[in-house]
Amino acid sequence: MEFVWVSTPQSQRSSGLIALIIGIIILLFAPFVTSLIGTVLSAIVLVISVGMIISGAMMRGIGFGLALLILGILGFCLGITALVSPDLAVSVLGIFLGVWMFFLGAGQLLLASRFSVDKLYYALALLGGTLTVIVGLFLLVSPVQGMQIMVFFLGCYLLVFGLMSLIRPRYMY
Repeated sequence: MEFVWVSTPQSQRSSGLIALIIGIIILLFAPFVTSLIGTVLSAIVLVISVGMIISGAMMRGIGFGLALLILGILGFCLGITALVSPDLAVSVLGIFLGVWMFFLGAGQLLLASRFSVDKLYYALALLGGTLTVIVGLFLLVSPVQGMQIMVFFLGCYLLVFGLMSLIRPRYMY
């Protein structure tokens, strides 16, 4: 089975323009965007926790209901705490991303040896795995600054992607 992506120059320009606008907004308001991420995560935790509390309260005679109720109450308390301090939510997210990236990079480094026949791919896999481990460790050591840097890079990526999507369709057709 072959996957064929069909797009028109107009759809590429539209997505490029949207990416460009979002990238500019992120770059202009990068510190605010990280706090916004913390606030949104806190609100999501609160909504899920309220759902867990309601579900746990409605379950009668099941031990799982009590556990759900306790987890919901703990999540609600954590959500309120994170809403009061969005940097806390950003820190927790940074730590989770740091652990994830560390293990992702370590796995990539372990799998790179399987592709040692192709020297270019092997070198790129080693480089990518090493960079991923380094970024993961940086996020573990300094989660808030790491998240701010990641938001900045996201803005740069969207800016470049938007510009390329606006320019590229002219040369393709």
